[in-house]
Amino acid sequence: MERESDQKTKVAHVLENQIVIARSMGMENEMVLFLQEQKDWKRREWFYICAVDGMTISELQKLDEEKATISQIRKSRIEFLKNLYMSRDDISKEISKMKQDIDQTTKQSNRLQRLIEENLKAALQREAESKEQLLEEKERTIQVQKEEILRLKKQLQEKKESPKEIEKESQEVELSKKEKIIPKKKSLRFWKKKKKERFLADCLKDEKYTEEQIDFLLGCLEQGMDIRELKAIASPNFSILVMQRLKKLQQKEEE
Repeated sequence: MERESDQKTKVAHVLENQIVIARSMGMENEMVLFLQEQKDWKRREWFYICAVDGMTISELQKLDEEKATISQIRKSRIEFLKNLYMSRDDISKEISKMKQDIDQTTKQSNRLQRLIEENLKAALQREAESKEQLLEEKERTIQVQKEEILRLKKQLQEKKESPKEIEKESQEVELSKKEKIIPKKKSLRFWKKKKKERFLADCLKDEKYTEEQIDFLLGCLEQGMDIRELKAIASPNFSILVMQRLKKLQQKEEE
């Protein structure tokens, strides 16, 4: 009898310790009450172990309602842990895959950043070169405009001086019209000297002289102009107006 009494005392002490330990583990009150209801300390012990491993109160209550044996409780615990760790492995794999994706994305981002920086640098370089080319073209344009302005100024200056010359030439033309022109056949009678005849023969043979030019030269001879002076102003390339001007210059030098 004493042994049986001692045995019950020990069981009661174990049950009490189990509850104390459960409370100290921070288990919920519902779980503690469930464990207190278990009179078989071995079943309580395995329910306690299952609770510590993470099995829910509903799962343990279901096993209790099914009057599961200790062997069945242990089997349920093993299945729970297997699923738990398999789930954790899946999560671990998912985390690993996410980490790989993040690493890949980071690499792509770095590569993209390098490309952007390189393209930006190239774009800035092209812009700088374009500005330099525009500046050079602008300077060349300014230089061309300056040269054109100088050319126009020169033309304007020449145009300002040309009216005086035109007026002078017009006056000389009027004077030349007033001079008496002696026919070619008649004028030949007045010159018998050898040099004059040779000069006149040369003029007549030269087809470049016009009849008006020859008449003008003959008129100069009739006016007593020296043959040397006449040769100086005579040329088929000179107009009558030019020869008149040369003649006047000679007369001024003689004065």
